[in-house]
Amino acid sequence: MTQETPGSRVEMSAGPGKAGASTVAAGSIDPLVLDGTGERVIDSLRTLSRRGKLPGFEALAGGFRARAFGDPFDHWLNAAVSAHGAGSRIEFTLTPALRMPLIFLVVTVLTIQPGMWLTHSMLATYFPWYGQNVNTWWWYLPLVVLPLPVILVRMWRRSVEGAWNHALELRQTIAAALGARPPDAP
Repeated sequence: MTQETPGSRVEMSAGPGKAGASTVAAGSIDPLVLDGTGERVIDSLRTLSRRGKLPGFEALAGGFRARAFGDPFDHWLNAAVSAHGAGSRIEFTLTPALRMPLIFLVVTVLTIQPGMWLTHSMLATYFPWYGQNVNTWWWYLPLVVLPLPVILVRMWRRSVEGAWNHALELRQTIAAALGARPPDAP
């Protein structure tokens, strides 16, 4: 199994059913080779999902995807199942599930101005001299907005690393359940 770090190489890859999705935690997740058809693979993985071992499993045309948990943002482990000799080959890619990062970003942006108003109102209530001598935005905006890029990058890296590790665990779970082997194994 490849032990590269997440984000060491970024490649563009479309997972099954997701044309143009960018692969975030590249490196590479080693493919699997197994005996049996693609239908048998999907049926076995559906059973594995019902047992709670493959979160967010969805069968797609030409493959499947499962949820790779990251903290705080999850990713999708996409897998393309193709014919390989008498059996099948499973190729993996990891792509971000963009709904939660977008919601987080919108909520963050939309709460900056109300937060400034609320802070000003509170300080003016408790300190009568405050509202006449100080404009809250002088210190509030730099204090809130300047650290945001650093915080967001740190959150994203942590979620990619967590999703990467979970994707490797899912690959091992899939390999064990299907009796799969790496492509170079006899």
